Amino acid sequence: MIAVILNDTSHYHNGCKKVIEYLISDLQSCGYADIKLVGQDVKKIQEARSLGYEADLVVLNGEGTMHSTAIKNRETPIALLENLSAANHRGIKTALINTVWQNMEIDDFTAYALENSYVSCRETYSHNELKIINKDSEIHLDLSYFVKVPFFETSQSDKLIGKFFGRTDSKQKNLDIFEEDWDTIVNKLRKTNWFITGRHHELYAACKARCPFTVLKGNTWKNEGLLATAGVTIPSFPTLLDEESFDSAINECQGYLAEYEKLFNWLENQPRFSLKGKINGLRKA
Repeated sequence: MIAVILNDTSHYHNGCKKVIEYLISDLQSCGYADIKLVGQDVKKIQEARSLGYEADLVVLNGEGTMHSTAIKNRETPIALLENLSAANHRGIKTALINTVWQNMEIDDFTAYALENSYVSCRETYSHNELKIINKDSEIHLDLSYFVKVPFFETSQSDKLIGKFFGRTDSKQKNLDIFEEDWDTIVNKLRKTNWFITGRHHELYAACKARCPFTVLKGNTWKNEGLLATAGVTIPSFPTLLDEESFDSAINECQGYLAEYEKLFNWLENQPRFSLKGKINGLRKA
C-alpha cells in the first residue's frame, strides 16, 4: 500500500527528524510499504497534489504549522490542507495528526475533509478548537516522545540553555536542537539540574529526560498547552523574558518540583501513538 506524508519537517531540526522517523516506522507497521514525503515548500506541495490521488492514505503531520490563517495568509498550512482535502474528496483515506490548531480559518471544502478524516492533536487547547470541525479528534503526545533513547554518559551540568522563539537566543546558549542530535540532547538533559528553552521539541526532550525546566512561550500555545493537558501547575514565561530574569524565573519554577514529577509520570503513562486501528473505518479500504 502507498502512504503520503504531508509536511515532512525532518530537514528543520532534530526533534522534527525524530517525528518523521517515528511516523514512517508506524506506517510501515500498518502495512504501508511505499511511503512518499512532501516537505514545506509551497510550490512543491502544490506540484505534489497528484501523489495523494495515487495513495491509499494521506497523512498530514501538522506539528507547529497549523496556525494563524485567520490572522494572515500563511501559504504553507493552506497548501497542505488543500492537498489533504483534494485527496479526501476523491475518497482517499486521510488523517491530520501530531498537530497544533490555533486561529485557523478554513473553507467548507477543507472542513468537510477534516470531518471525514482521522484527527489527532497534541494538547487540549487545539483539541477544543478542532471540536468545531471534528467531534472525534483525539489527543496524543508529540511523536518525538515515543522514540526510544539509549542511555550513554555525558557530563553533569547545573544549567543548560536552549533555543528560543521570536527573540534572539541567549548569549549563554549551550544546547541547540538544530545542531545536536536527539539522543545527545536527551542524554545531556538526563544529567542536567535545570533547563531553559522556548522550543517545543526541546521541552519534550526535557520531559523525556525528566529534567526540570523553565519554558518560554512560543508563536503558538503549544508549550503551555502541553502543561495544561497534563493538568500540572508549572509557570510559563513570555518569550521576551530578559536574561537578567532567568534566575528569578528558575527560582519561581523550583517552587513546583512536585508538579514536574507529576508531569513526567503522566507523560510516561500515555499510550504510544499509532495509526493502526484508527484508519480502518475511514472512507476507502
